[in-house]
Amino acid sequence: MTTVIKCGNCGEILYEGVRVCPKCGSSKKDYSVSAKSGISVSTDMKMKHKRVGKGTIHEEVNRHKKSADSKLTKGVREIITIDREKKPSTWDQTVTDAESGEITHEEHTTLKEHNESKKHRN
Repeated sequence: MTTVIKCGNCGEILYEGVRVCPKCGSSKKDYSVSAKSGISVSTDMKMKHKRVGKGTIHEEVNRHKKSADSKLTKGVREIITIDREKKPSTWDQTVTDAESGEITHEEHTTLKEHNESKKHRN
């Protein structure tokens, strides 16, 4: 929030505690207060495509989340696609800066390799 004090007579900007305007000598004051706020909206989506007798064959997750990188203050958008119809099944991940849309991480591998690397990280 910002407060600006001006002389009520000539419009000269006055500093806190000044009783009379140094320019015109008036004691009238005009106060203006301004405030700024914002709101942002993001959507998340998760989709599963199932086939009778085969279960889930395709999954897609599109979500906004906080980033571990302090430079990415608006967070990141993560898109993960799992396709079990392809042989071998694939796992694709794309992470973009939520503000600029620039790709910050991209990974394309088989689902098996992804799951094995996940086990080693834990």
